[in-house]
Amino acid sequence: KYKYKYNIYYRVNRVSNKYENLEKEKLLIGDLSSLNKYKGNNEIITDYFMNVTNIYSINFLNRIGASKFTLSVELSDYEINNIMKYNPNCELIIYGKMELMVMKYCPLKENLNYCKKCKNSSSKFYLMDKDNKKYPIMRDNCITHIMHYKEINNINNINKYKNIGITNYRLDFLDETKEEIDNIIKKLKNNINN
Repeated sequence: KYKYKYNIYYRVNRVSNKYENLEKEKLLIGDLSSLNKYKGNNEIITDYFMNVTNIYSINFLNRIGASKFTLSVELSDYEINNIMKYNPNCELIIYGKMELMVMKYCPLKENLNYCKKCKNSSSKFYLMDKDNKKYPIMRDNCITHIMHYKEINNINNINKYKNIGITNYRLDFLDETKEEIDNIIKKLKNNINN
């Protein structure tokens, strides 16, 4: 609806049984198979699932069709700085809960017999570790996404990232309220303009 008005990218599902027909689109792609399928006729940014950690991975992904690269969320500031010396066409996730795992398996169906209720349910489910940290379980037609228990929040570091050449920042929202989203965007704008 808004793709011609704003700089919006469609995030292609990482797990799918069939490819959508997408041409002349702006796509955010998180797997090599989709990159191979959609290269050529689309503008492609690789997602953080591609785990871009160095200039060699950027060069490889560029050769096979990507034009911009989301850096791995595991990189240190030193590693980000080194990559930006060679390829400034990168984006950095500065806010969001990261997806840790995706699987074609539903623990709710297998362990709770919850399948028939799942589509209409607004219930939230979590995996809990030995330290009582809750990892949100997101459901999508029996495809399960396990999210990290805490979000990345580097909004206060924008000036540092601007100084090393990063101009593309991403916010990944999951279950924030409208008010939380407004506050996060307001904080980002304030930090970018300072």
